[in-house]
Amino acid sequence: MSQQRVLDKNDNFTAAADASTSGHEVHAARTERNRRIKNTIVSGVILRPLTQVSALIVPYLLIRNLGGPRYGVFEATIAAAAMLTFTNAGLTLGLLNRLIDCHVSDDRQLARRYMSSLMVTLAGIMAVTMLAWAICSWTIPWARVLKVTAVVGHDEIKRAVFIAGAATLLGMVFNLPTVVYSAYQELNVANFWDAASKFLVLAATFAVAHRQWGLLGAALATCCVPTATSLANMLWIFLKRPWLRPSIALFDRRLVWSTLSDGLMLSLLQLSVALLFQADKFVIGAVVGAAAVPAYAFVGRFFLAAYSVCNLLMAPLWPAYGEALRRGDVSWALRAMRASQWFTGAITVLAAVVMLGWGNHILRIWSDGKVTHASRSLMLAVACMFALRIWVESRSQLLNSVNYLRPQVFFLLLHSVLNLGVAILAGRRFGVEGVAWATPITSLMTSGWGYPMLVRRYLRRHQVAPSHP
Repeated sequence: MSQQRVLDKNDNFTAAADASTSGHEVHAARTERNRRIKNTIVSGVILRPLTQVSALIVPYLLIRNLGGPRYGVFEATIAAAAMLTFTNAGLTLGLLNRLIDCHVSDDRQLARRYMSSLMVTLAGIMAVTMLAWAICSWTIPWARVLKVTAVVGHDEIKRAVFIAGAATLLGMVFNLPTVVYSAYQELNVANFWDAASKFLVLAATFAVAHRQWGLLGAALATCCVPTATSLANMLWIFLKRPWLRPSIALFDRRLVWSTLSDGLMLSLLQLSVALLFQADKFVIGAVVGAAAVPAYAFVGRFFLAAYSVCNLLMAPLWPAYGEALRRGDVSWALRAMRASQWFTGAITVLAAVVMLGWGNHILRIWSDGKVTHASRSLMLAVACMFALRIWVESRSQLLNSVNYLRPQVFFLLLHSVLNLGVAILAGRRFGVEGVAWATPITSLMTSGWGYPMLVRRYLRRHQVAPSHP
């Protein structure tokens, strides 16, 4: 059955579905797409338990080594350093959709030009930002900001802040292989590298905890080790795919600017999500005090472990959506979106039942007695936060894959700004619980209802109808 697809310039599709696409071609593309997704999920099922062991043990070792207040400083420091990922202006996210275009059109030469242009640009951004971060690390009174002047030395915090930020900035360049694996739907390979990184982080955390290297050691183990693994991954992928090796001679500023137009929108989306789900610990540290962070952090890490299982199902969908919609296979994309929503929602509900039933027992054992109690209100708030995150993200991936970005930016920026204000006010009045409830409440007011509307609007605006080969 043929299908006419009308796409305007804002879609950035370089390979749209042709009107004469045969049912056999659509079926063959679906078969290959499903095979790649299954490979990703199978490798994830095998390797994800290993990564989860690391995710569970590392916080235990760190809080046992650092103590409650110092661990709170560590969590706030990591949250602050994570914000540096947005200095790339979304270029890596923009590159993902460009490489999906190249994959669908099988244009290796253009893919290499994109890779070369983006790597040179990111290296320049990293160098400038690294200098600025070094200045901030040594001039800002971090101990006073986090209200721990009597617990942690000023110099110790400054060194940890700089190391965390520097590793984050280097990772901004070294993480490009993950974009390649995603665009070419080979995330099963990325799963192996992720497992290796987590294992090395666990080994490094054992070492620094044994040596009692404090905040400096924690930053080295949790930030520098993943960055070093990413560097090895980058060297490996260029060895296996020589046609992607970057070259300064292939730098083309036109490709940078074209990618930047989408990248800025994707960066704003990423920044909005970070303000929602990363800045909360920093807000608690600044408004309530760093000593209040561990309880929130450990409850959040429990649900983050459940979310990582959800991500196992969702991770391969962005490139799969992009490839399917570029070929005109809309019905597959919509079925995949609904399936991911229900499966991931069920996992989140199961995690909430476990936390509400046995949460404090888990927290006491997990934190080595440093976190003895978290209120049911806090547990329920974090559960709702992650449930709504899944609800939004299952739709956001589809919209991101076709560069339908500006309406998303409006909803998520509105959500994040509103959430930040509510979190600060509620934190002053209700403490940690107030900060936790700010996110689900503001989500229901904005993106919770907005994203289903955006999917319907996209399909209607571009006259998209499901294909039935």
